[in-house]
Amino acid sequence: MNSLDLIKMGSSNLFRRKLRTFLTTLGIVIGTISIVVMISLGIGMKENYKKSLERMGSLDVIDVRPSYDRHSRRDDDNKLKDEDIEKIAAIEGVKAVTPYMEMQIHMKSGKYGTWVRMIGLRPEYMEEFGFKVSEGRLLNKDDVVDSGMVAVFGSKLPEMFRNERSKNRNMYDDFYDDAEGEKKEPNVNIFEDRITFEFQQDYDRNQRRVKRKSKPIRPFKIQAVGIFAENGDWETRRSIFVPIDTLKAFKKKYDRMAGNHRSKDAGYDEVKVKVVDIKRVVAITKELKKMGYEANSMMEYVEESNKMTNIIQLIFGGIGAISLLVAAIGITNTMIMAIYERRKEIGVMKVIGASLRDIKKLFLFEASMIGFMGGILGLVLSIFASKALNMLVASKMAGQMEPDTVISIVPIWLAVAAVGFTTVIGLVSGYLPARKAMKLSALEAIKTE
Repeated sequence: MNSLDLIKMGSSNLFRRKLRTFLTTLGIVIGTISIVVMISLGIGMKENYKKSLERMGSLDVIDVRPSYDRHSRRDDDNKLKDEDIEKIAAIEGVKAVTPYMEMQIHMKSGKYGTWVRMIGLRPEYMEEFGFKVSEGRLLNKDDVVDSGMVAVFGSKLPEMFRNERSKNRNMYDDFYDDAEGEKKEPNVNIFEDRITFEFQQDYDRNQRRVKRKSKPIRPFKIQAVGIFAENGDWETRRSIFVPIDTLKAFKKKYDRMAGNHRSKDAGYDEVKVKVVDIKRVVAITKELKKMGYEANSMMEYVEESNKMTNIIQLIFGGIGAISLLVAAIGITNTMIMAIYERRKEIGVMKVIGASLRDIKKLFLFEASMIGFMGGILGLVLSIFASKALNMLVASKMAGQMEPDTVISIVPIWLAVAAVGFTTVIGLVSGYLPARKAMKLSALEAIKTE
Protein backbone atom coordinates (compact mmCIF):
# COMPACT_ATOMS: atom_id res chain seq x y z
CA MET A 1 0.00 0.00 0.00
CA ASN A 2 1.24 3.48 -0.82
CA SER A 3 1.20 6.36 1.64
CA LEU A 4 -1.81 8.07 0.04
CA ASP A 5 -3.97 4.94 0.45
CA LEU A 6 -2.93 4.65 4.10
CA ILE A 7 -3.88 8.31 4.73
CA LYS A 8 -7.28 7.89 3.08
CA MET A 9 -8.04 4.69 4.96
CA GLY A 10 -6.85 6.10 8.28
CA SER A 11 -8.91 9.29 7.88
CA SER A 12 -12.06 7.34 7.01
CA ASN A 13 -11.57 5.09 10.05
CA LEU A 14 -11.24 8.13 12.34
CA PHE A 15 -14.45 9.72 11.11
CA ARG A 16 -16.37 6.44 11.03
CA ARG A 17 -17.01 6.77 14.77
CA LYS A 18 -17.06 10.54 15.19
CA LEU A 19 -18.19 10.66 18.84
CA ARG A 20 -15.44 8.33 20.05
CA THR A 21 -12.80 10.25 18.09
CA PHE A 22 -14.13 13.55 19.41
CA LEU A 23 -14.08 12.42 23.04
CA THR A 24 -10.56 11.02 22.69
CA THR A 25 -9.38 14.23 21.00
CA LEU A 26 -11.06 16.28 23.74
CA GLY A 27 -8.62 14.88 26.29
CA ILE A 28 -5.70 16.10 24.17
CA VAL A 29 -7.40 19.50 23.77
CA ILE A 30 -7.80 19.93 27.53
CA GLY A 31 -4.19 18.89 28.17
CA THR A 32 -2.90 21.27 25.48
CA ILE A 33 -4.87 24.20 26.89
CA SER A 34 -3.59 23.43 30.38
CA ILE A 35 0.06 23.36 29.33
CA VAL A 36 0.00 26.29 26.87
CA VAL A 37 -1.95 28.65 29.13
CA MET A 38 0.11 27.79 32.20
CA ILE A 39 3.43 28.23 30.40
CA SER A 40 2.19 31.44 28.70
CA LEU A 41 1.45 32.89 32.15
CA GLY A 42 5.01 32.11 33.22
CA ILE A 43 6.40 33.74 30.06
CA GLY A 44 4.20 36.77 30.75
CA MET A 45 5.62 37.03 34.27
CA LYS A 46 9.17 36.97 32.89
CA GLU A 47 8.50 39.62 30.25
CA ASN A 48 6.66 41.94 32.65
CA TYR A 49 9.47 41.73 35.20
CA LYS A 50 12.03 42.33 32.47
CA LYS A 51 10.14 45.40 31.20
CA SER A 52 9.81 46.79 34.71
CA LEU A 53 13.59 46.54 35.12
CA GLU A 54 14.17 48.13 31.71
CA ARG A 55 12.18 51.13 32.92
CA MET A 56 14.73 51.58 35.68
CA GLY A 57 17.74 51.13 33.42
CA SER A 58 19.22 49.25 30.47
CA LEU A 59 19.77 45.52 30.87
CA ASP A 60 23.14 45.62 29.11
CA VAL A 61 24.60 48.27 31.43
CA ILE A 62 26.54 47.50 34.64
CA ASP A 63 26.78 49.95 37.55
CA VAL A 64 30.28 49.90 39.06
CA ARG A 65 31.19 51.53 42.38
CA PRO A 66 34.35 51.47 44.47
CA SER A 67 34.65 48.92 47.23
CA TYR A 68 33.94 50.97 50.33
CA ASP A 69 36.70 51.07 52.92
CA ARG A 70 35.10 51.96 56.25
CA HIS A 71 38.54 52.40 57.87
CA SER A 72 39.56 55.14 55.48
CA ARG A 73 39.43 58.68 56.81
CA ARG A 74 39.53 60.27 53.38
CA ASP A 75 36.57 60.39 51.03
CA ASP A 76 39.00 60.38 48.09
CA ASP A 77 40.03 56.79 48.94
CA ASN A 78 36.50 55.59 48.21
CA LYS A 79 36.34 56.98 44.69
CA LEU A 80 36.91 55.57 41.22
CA LYS A 81 39.81 57.15 39.37
CA ASP A 82 40.60 57.48 35.68
CA GLU A 83 43.00 54.53 35.92
CA ASP A 84 40.10 52.38 37.18
CA ILE A 85 38.08 53.38 34.13
CA GLU A 86 40.93 52.35 31.84
CA LYS A 87 41.25 49.01 33.63
CA ILE A 88 37.51 48.33 33.29
CA ALA A 89 37.48 49.35 29.62
CA ALA A 90 40.18 46.74 28.91
CA ILE A 91 37.90 43.85 29.92
CA GLU A 92 36.87 41.69 26.97
CA GLY A 93 33.22 42.24 26.06
CA VAL A 94 33.05 45.82 27.36
CA LYS A 95 31.80 48.23 24.70
CA ALA A 96 32.03 51.59 26.48
CA VAL A 97 32.77 53.04 29.93
CA THR A 98 31.77 56.44 31.26
CA PRO A 99 31.89 57.99 34.74
CA TYR A 100 28.59 59.22 36.15
CA MET A 101 28.01 62.26 38.33
CA GLU A 102 24.53 62.92 39.72
CA MET A 103 23.36 66.11 41.40
CA GLN A 104 20.05 67.62 42.35
CA ILE A 105 19.43 71.01 40.76
CA HIS A 106 16.65 73.55 40.64
CA MET A 107 15.65 74.78 37.17
CA LYS A 108 13.62 77.90 36.53
CA SER A 109 12.00 79.59 33.55
CA GLY A 110 10.08 82.72 34.47
CA LYS A 111 7.50 81.85 37.11
CA TYR A 112 7.84 78.11 36.41
CA GLY A 113 10.38 75.89 38.16
CA THR A 114 11.16 72.32 39.12
CA TRP A 115 13.72 70.17 40.98
CA VAL A 116 15.39 67.59 38.78
CA ARG A 117 18.40 65.26 38.64
CA MET A 118 21.33 66.45 36.57
CA ILE A 119 23.50 63.59 35.28
CA GLY A 120 26.99 64.17 33.93
CA LEU A 121 28.67 61.69 31.58
CA ARG A 122 31.16 61.61 28.75
CA PRO A 123 29.15 63.00 25.81
CA GLU A 124 31.00 60.97 23.16
CA TYR A 125 29.53 57.76 24.60
CA MET A 126 25.85 58.78 24.54
CA GLU A 127 25.26 57.03 21.23
CA GLU A 128 27.17 53.95 22.43
CA PHE A 129 24.86 53.69 25.44
CA GLY A 130 21.80 53.72 23.18
CA PHE A 131 20.45 57.19 23.97
CA LYS A 132 18.02 58.53 21.36
CA VAL A 133 16.34 61.90 20.91
CA SER A 134 12.94 62.78 19.50
CA GLU A 135 13.98 66.40 18.88
CA GLY A 136 17.35 68.09 18.54
CA ARG A 137 20.53 66.08 19.00
CA LEU A 138 22.70 64.26 21.54
CA LEU A 139 25.67 65.81 23.29
CA ASN A 140 29.13 65.90 21.69
CA LYS A 141 32.70 66.81 22.65
CA ASP A 142 32.30 70.41 21.47
CA ASP A 143 29.50 71.17 23.96
CA VAL A 144 31.68 73.21 26.33
CA VAL A 145 30.31 76.67 27.07
CA ASP A 146 31.84 79.20 29.47
CA SER A 147 28.70 81.19 30.22
CA GLY A 148 26.25 78.30 30.48
CA MET A 149 25.65 74.59 30.09
CA VAL A 150 24.05 72.57 27.29
CA ALA A 151 21.91 69.56 28.10
CA VAL A 152 19.62 66.91 26.71
CA PHE A 153 16.29 67.04 28.54
CA GLY A 154 14.19 64.10 29.67
CA SER A 155 11.06 63.37 27.65
CA LYS A 156 8.75 64.14 30.62
CA LEU A 157 10.74 67.11 31.90
CA PRO A 158 8.74 69.87 30.18
CA GLU A 159 5.66 68.61 32.03
CA MET A 160 7.42 68.88 35.41
CA PHE A 161 7.67 72.68 35.42
CA ARG A 162 5.17 74.19 37.87
CA ASN A 163 4.07 77.69 38.77
CA GLU A 164 6.12 78.45 41.89
CA ARG A 165 4.31 81.74 42.50
CA SER A 166 0.92 80.08 42.92
CA LYS A 167 -0.57 80.08 46.43
CA ASN A 168 -2.23 76.70 45.73
CA ARG A 169 0.96 74.98 44.69
CA ASN A 170 1.71 71.43 45.82
CA MET A 171 5.17 69.95 45.39
CA TYR A 172 3.74 66.50 44.56
CA ASP A 173 0.93 67.54 42.23
CA ASP A 174 0.08 70.07 39.54
CA PHE A 175 0.05 73.73 40.55
CA TYR A 176 -3.05 75.86 40.13
CA ASP A 177 -2.85 79.17 38.37
CA ASP A 178 -6.27 80.76 38.73
CA ALA A 179 -8.81 81.53 41.45
CA GLU A 180 -11.12 78.67 40.46
CA GLY A 181 -8.34 76.18 41.03
CA GLU A 182 -8.32 74.80 37.51
CA LYS A 183 -5.15 73.06 36.41
CA LYS A 184 -3.16 74.85 33.72
CA GLU A 185 -0.31 73.39 31.71
CA PRO A 186 3.09 75.09 32.20
CA ASN A 187 3.96 77.33 29.29
CA VAL A 188 7.67 76.48 28.91
CA ASN A 189 9.49 75.98 25.63
CA ILE A 190 12.74 74.28 26.58
CA PHE A 191 14.42 75.15 23.28
CA GLU A 192 13.52 78.85 23.10
CA ASP A 193 12.86 80.08 26.65
CA ARG A 194 15.60 81.26 28.99
CA ILE A 195 16.22 78.52 31.57
CA THR A 196 18.55 78.86 34.56
CA PHE A 197 19.67 76.41 37.23
CA GLU A 198 21.36 76.29 40.61
CA PHE A 199 22.69 73.36 42.62
CA GLN A 200 21.10 71.93 45.74
CA GLN A 201 22.52 73.22 49.04
CA ASP A 202 25.46 70.98 49.93
CA TYR A 203 27.14 69.84 53.18
CA ASP A 204 30.74 70.08 54.26
CA ARG A 205 32.81 67.18 55.62
CA ASN A 206 31.69 67.82 59.21
CA GLN A 207 28.06 67.34 58.10
CA ARG A 208 27.27 70.97 58.86
CA ARG A 209 25.15 72.90 56.43
CA VAL A 210 27.20 75.33 54.38
CA LYS A 211 26.17 78.89 55.07
CA ARG A 212 25.33 81.02 52.10
CA LYS A 213 26.74 84.48 51.80
CA SER A 214 24.39 87.40 52.18
CA LYS A 215 24.80 88.08 48.49
CA PRO A 216 22.51 85.76 46.43
CA ILE A 217 24.36 83.17 44.38
CA ARG A 218 23.91 83.86 40.71
CA PRO A 219 22.19 80.99 38.86
CA PHE A 220 23.70 79.57 35.68
CA LYS A 221 22.15 79.38 32.24
CA ILE A 222 21.26 76.05 30.68
CA GLN A 223 20.41 75.46 27.03
CA ALA A 224 18.53 72.41 25.73
CA VAL A 225 20.06 70.89 22.59
CA GLY A 226 17.75 67.88 22.49
CA ILE A 227 14.95 66.00 24.18
CA PHE A 228 15.05 62.25 24.72
CA ALA A 229 12.73 59.93 22.84
CA GLU A 230 9.94 58.44 24.94
CA ASN A 231 10.87 54.99 26.27
CA GLY A 232 10.65 52.93 29.43
CA ASP A 233 13.90 54.18 31.00
CA TRP A 234 13.08 56.44 33.95
CA GLU A 235 16.45 58.20 33.71
CA THR A 236 15.69 59.55 30.23
CA ARG A 237 12.23 60.64 31.32
CA ARG A 238 12.83 62.91 34.31
CA SER A 239 16.53 63.81 34.23
CA ILE A 240 18.82 66.03 32.20
CA PHE A 241 22.17 64.86 30.82
CA VAL A 242 25.17 67.16 30.52
CA PRO A 243 28.91 66.78 29.76
CA ILE A 244 30.60 65.58 32.93
CA ASP A 245 33.64 67.88 32.60
CA THR A 246 31.39 70.91 32.24
CA LEU A 247 29.32 69.80 35.22
CA LYS A 248 32.44 69.45 37.39
CA ALA A 249 33.62 72.91 36.35
CA PHE A 250 30.26 74.52 37.19
CA LYS A 251 29.98 72.60 40.46
CA LYS A 252 33.43 73.82 41.47
CA LYS A 253 32.43 77.37 40.61
CA TYR A 254 29.21 77.02 42.61
CA ASP A 255 31.07 75.59 45.64
CA ARG A 256 33.46 78.53 45.54
CA MET A 257 30.57 81.00 45.40
CA ALA A 258 28.83 79.20 48.28
CA GLY A 259 31.97 79.08 50.40
CA ASN A 260 32.23 75.29 50.23
CA HIS A 261 35.85 74.32 49.44
CA ARG A 262 36.21 70.76 48.24
CA SER A 263 39.18 68.70 47.11
CA LYS A 264 40.02 68.84 43.42
CA ASP A 265 39.32 65.88 41.13
CA ALA A 266 38.52 63.51 43.98
CA GLY A 267 37.18 60.88 41.57
CA TYR A 268 33.82 59.36 40.75
CA ASP A 269 31.22 57.65 42.87
CA GLU A 270 29.94 55.54 39.98
CA VAL A 271 30.90 54.29 36.53
CA LYS A 272 28.55 52.92 33.88
CA VAL A 273 29.75 49.99 31.76
CA LYS A 274 28.11 49.10 28.45
CA VAL A 275 28.45 45.43 27.45
CA VAL A 276 28.59 44.26 23.83
CA ASP A 277 26.33 41.21 24.32
CA ILE A 278 23.55 41.13 26.90
CA LYS A 279 24.30 37.43 27.47
CA ARG A 280 27.71 38.37 28.89
CA VAL A 281 26.44 40.92 31.42
CA VAL A 282 26.31 38.50 34.36
CA ALA A 283 29.78 37.07 33.61
CA ILE A 284 31.38 40.53 33.33
CA THR A 285 29.61 41.61 36.53
CA LYS A 286 31.21 38.69 38.36
CA GLU A 287 34.61 39.53 36.85
CA LEU A 288 34.32 43.13 38.09
CA LYS A 289 33.52 41.89 41.59
CA LYS A 290 36.64 39.69 41.51
CA MET A 291 38.66 42.81 40.61
CA GLY A 292 37.53 44.40 43.88
CA TYR A 293 34.70 46.64 42.65
CA GLU A 294 31.08 46.69 43.70
CA ALA A 295 29.15 45.85 40.55
CA ASN A 296 25.50 45.14 39.86
CA SER A 297 23.24 45.00 36.84
CA MET A 298 19.57 44.55 36.10
CA MET A 299 20.36 41.22 34.42
CA GLU A 300 21.28 39.75 37.81
CA TYR A 301 17.73 40.40 38.98
CA VAL A 302 16.40 38.98 35.70
CA GLU A 303 18.44 35.79 36.25
CA GLU A 304 17.10 35.40 39.79
CA SER A 305 13.56 36.06 38.59
CA ASN A 306 13.95 33.52 35.78
CA LYS A 307 14.99 30.83 38.25
CA MET A 308 11.85 31.40 40.30
CA THR A 309 9.66 31.65 37.21
CA ASN A 310 11.10 28.42 35.80
CA ILE A 311 10.09 26.60 38.99
CA ILE A 312 6.57 28.02 38.68
CA GLN A 313 6.45 27.00 35.01
CA LEU A 314 7.52 23.46 35.90
CA ILE A 315 4.68 23.26 38.42
CA PHE A 316 2.21 24.67 35.89
CA GLY A 317 3.55 22.39 33.15
CA GLY A 318 3.30 19.37 35.47
CA ILE A 319 -0.39 20.06 36.01
CA GLY A 320 -0.94 20.17 32.24
CA ALA A 321 1.23 17.06 31.73
CA ILE A 322 -1.07 15.08 34.00
CA SER A 323 -3.96 16.00 31.70
CA LEU A 324 -1.96 14.87 28.67
CA LEU A 325 -1.04 11.59 30.40
CA VAL A 326 -4.73 10.86 30.94
CA ALA A 327 -5.39 11.79 27.31
CA ALA A 328 -2.61 9.44 26.16
CA ILE A 329 -4.20 6.58 28.08
CA GLY A 330 -7.47 7.47 26.35
CA ILE A 331 -5.81 7.26 22.92
CA THR A 332 -4.33 3.86 23.76
CA ASN A 333 -7.71 2.59 24.96
CA THR A 334 -9.45 3.92 21.83
CA MET A 335 -6.98 2.26 19.48
CA ILE A 336 -7.16 -1.09 21.30
CA MET A 337 -10.96 -0.98 21.06
CA ALA A 338 -10.62 -0.19 17.36
CA ILE A 339 -8.45 -3.31 16.88
CA TYR A 340 -11.09 -5.58 18.43
CA GLU A 341 -13.82 -3.97 16.32
CA ARG A 342 -11.76 -4.18 13.12
CA ARG A 343 -10.41 -7.71 13.43
CA LYS A 344 -12.03 -8.76 10.15
CA GLU A 345 -10.67 -5.68 8.36
CA ILE A 346 -7.14 -6.41 9.62
CA GLY A 347 -7.47 -10.09 8.59
CA VAL A 348 -8.65 -9.18 5.09
CA MET A 349 -5.77 -6.71 4.70
CA LYS A 350 -3.27 -9.44 5.56
CA VAL A 351 -4.91 -11.98 3.22
CA ILE A 352 -4.86 -9.61 0.23
CA GLY A 353 -1.16 -8.95 0.74
CA ALA A 354 -0.86 -5.96 3.09
CA SER A 355 2.44 -6.08 4.91
CA LEU A 356 2.78 -5.93 8.70
CA ARG A 357 4.57 -2.63 8.23
CA ASP A 358 1.55 -1.14 6.41
CA ILE A 359 -0.80 -2.23 9.22
CA LYS A 360 1.56 -0.70 11.79
CA LYS A 361 1.71 2.57 9.80
CA LEU A 362 -2.08 2.69 9.57
CA PHE A 363 -2.66 2.53 13.33
CA LEU A 364 0.23 4.85 14.12
CA PHE A 365 -1.17 7.37 11.62
CA GLU A 366 -4.61 7.26 13.23
CA ALA A 367 -3.18 7.70 16.73
CA SER A 368 -0.87 10.56 15.71
CA MET A 369 -3.75 12.29 13.88
CA ILE A 370 -5.78 12.28 17.11
CA GLY A 371 -2.83 13.92 18.88
CA PHE A 372 -2.28 16.39 16.03
CA MET A 373 -5.94 17.46 15.75
CA GLY A 374 -6.20 17.77 19.53
CA GLY A 375 -3.03 19.87 19.59
CA ILE A 376 -4.24 22.22 16.84
CA LEU A 377 -7.67 22.71 18.42
CA GLY A 378 -6.15 23.09 21.88
CA LEU A 379 -3.66 25.67 20.57
CA VAL A 380 -6.40 27.77 18.94
CA LEU A 381 -8.45 27.73 22.13
CA SER A 382 -5.34 28.55 24.18
CA ILE A 383 -4.64 31.63 22.05
CA PHE A 384 -8.24 32.82 22.52
CA ALA A 385 -7.97 32.14 26.27
CA SER A 386 -4.68 34.09 26.40
CA LYS A 387 -6.21 37.09 24.63
CA ALA A 388 -9.29 36.93 26.87
CA LEU A 389 -7.09 36.94 30.00
CA ASN A 390 -5.12 39.93 28.73
CA MET A 391 -8.28 41.87 27.88
CA LEU A 392 -9.84 41.03 31.26
CA VAL A 393 -6.77 42.15 33.20
CA ALA A 394 -6.41 45.29 31.04
CA SER A 395 -10.02 46.29 31.78
CA LYS A 396 -9.82 45.49 35.50
CA MET A 397 -6.40 47.06 36.08
CA ALA A 398 -6.75 50.08 33.77
CA GLY A 399 -4.62 52.94 35.05
CA GLN A 400 -2.72 50.71 37.49
CA MET A 401 -0.41 49.06 34.95
CA GLU A 402 1.59 50.13 31.91
CA PRO A 403 -0.50 50.13 28.67
CA ASP A 404 1.65 47.40 27.06
CA THR A 405 1.44 45.01 30.04
CA VAL A 406 0.19 41.50 29.22
CA ILE A 407 0.00 38.59 31.64
CA SER A 408 -0.16 35.81 29.04
CA ILE A 409 2.15 35.48 26.02
CA VAL A 410 2.03 32.62 23.49
CA PRO A 411 5.24 32.82 21.40
CA ILE A 412 5.62 30.91 18.13
CA TRP A 413 8.04 28.39 19.62
CA LEU A 414 5.47 27.46 22.28
CA ALA A 415 2.75 26.98 19.65
CA VAL A 416 4.95 24.74 17.49
CA ALA A 417 6.20 22.80 20.52
CA ALA A 418 2.65 22.22 21.79
CA VAL A 419 1.39 20.76 18.50
CA GLY A 420 4.56 18.71 18.02
CA PHE A 421 4.37 17.35 21.57
CA THR A 422 0.73 16.27 21.27
CA THR A 423 1.47 14.58 17.94
CA VAL A 424 4.32 12.64 19.54
CA ILE A 425 2.04 11.75 22.47
CA GLY A 426 -0.49 10.31 20.00
CA LEU A 427 2.24 8.43 18.14
CA VAL A 428 3.63 6.87 21.33
CA SER A 429 0.14 6.01 22.58
CA GLY A 430 -0.64 4.19 19.35
CA TYR A 431 2.54 2.10 19.30
CA LEU A 432 1.32 -0.76 21.53
CA PRO A 433 -2.05 -1.07 19.74
CA ALA A 434 -0.21 -1.07 16.39
CA ARG A 435 2.05 -3.90 17.58
CA LYS A 436 -1.00 -5.80 18.73
CA ALA A 437 -2.61 -5.38 15.30
CA MET A 438 0.55 -6.70 13.61
CA LYS A 439 0.51 -9.88 15.71
CA LEU A 440 -3.16 -10.61 15.03
CA SER A 441 -3.59 -13.86 13.06
CA ALA A 442 -5.35 -13.37 9.74
CA LEU A 443 -6.99 -16.83 9.76
CA GLU A 444 -8.16 -16.45 13.37
CA ALA A 445 -9.56 -12.98 12.60
CA ILE A 446 -11.53 -14.18 9.54
CA LYS A 447 -12.66 -17.38 11.29
CA THR A 448 -13.87 -15.45 14.33
CA GLU A 449 -15.81 -12.94 12.23
